[in-house]
Amino acid sequence: MKRARLRALLVLALLACGEPPPAIDPTGPVAGWAHYGGDAGASRYSPLTQITRANVDRLEVAWVHHNRDVLPKREGKTAFQATPILDGDTLYFCSALNRVFAVQAETGEQLWVFDPQVRVASRWTHRCRGVSIWRDPLASPGASCARRVFTSTLDARLIALDAATGMPCPGFGTDGAVDLRRGLGPHEDGDYEPTSVPTVVGEIVAVGAAVIDARRLYPPSGVVRGFDVRSGALRWAFDPAPPGSAPPPPGPDGPRYRRGTPNAWGVFSADPERDLLFLPMGNPSPDFYLARACGKRSTTSAARWWRSTPRRESSRGASRRSTTISGITTSRRPRR
Repeated sequence: MKRARLRALLVLALLACGEPPPAIDPTGPVAGWAHYGGDAGASRYSPLTQITRANVDRLEVAWVHHNRDVLPKREGKTAFQATPILDGDTLYFCSALNRVFAVQAETGEQLWVFDPQVRVASRWTHRCRGVSIWRDPLASPGASCARRVFTSTLDARLIALDAATGMPCPGFGTDGAVDLRRGLGPHEDGDYEPTSVPTVVGEIVAVGAAVIDARRLYPPSGVVRGFDVRSGALRWAFDPAPPGSAPPPPGPDGPRYRRGTPNAWGVFSADPERDLLFLPMGNPSPDFYLARACGKRSTTSAARWWRSTPRRESSRGASRRSTTISGITTSRRPRR
């Protein structure tokens, strides 16, 4: 009896040992994740090869970061929806209340945090889908704001931060921020909320916003604007009004935009080689029908093309997700 038990224990011990884990090849490719979708065209592709089907089940949690931005239920809902970007050895991301974090990717150590102190309660769920980063090719190494992190806030600000310190870049807008409420006309808090990632193409940072288009007939405009990455100056505005519509007369703070036009709250994608920015558009007020995707120049407000979806959305908001740029070959010709 004792020998049988010993044999059984020996068999169990051998089964528990199993085969040794496959070795990890340290010579594989190295890559970051510099954009929300991996690259400007949102391909969501990574060339990394160290994690495979043979070893993915051996992954373990290395560290956990808690941002703790959760509101009491009576003050609204919050959701962490950010996709971190990886630049060098640092992860950058934002919380539901628009705080921006820089975290050491290997250890999880928090390097800095920036709190914009958002002043408005969201009409929807408080969220921030991510941030973007830009390297100034003209800046000296180690100069302030040579690398900039761009983020937008629920109270309609576009902010530029020094990627090294988390401090606002003083030469961008006013004290590092641009007021996106300019030109929108009178509206209530929460009517206009940038929730997605500002998109950088060349020396332009473009931003849209979610607009409360289903609750009133004349909400704020769904205008998409491009700003200078260094100064924050307005370079162009794409106001998707009906063709031939006369723009409203300018106000004391600059151009004004037509109310109730379609908005682009989703994540943009870009083709820098062709100087194109792709916008997943939503519906005009009162959010009854029609959504479209639009392709436009990243350096001007001119639209190159647009395509409408069927005039009855099967899933509200389905056409507003980010577009993906991919390459194919047809008749021996490469196309995108």
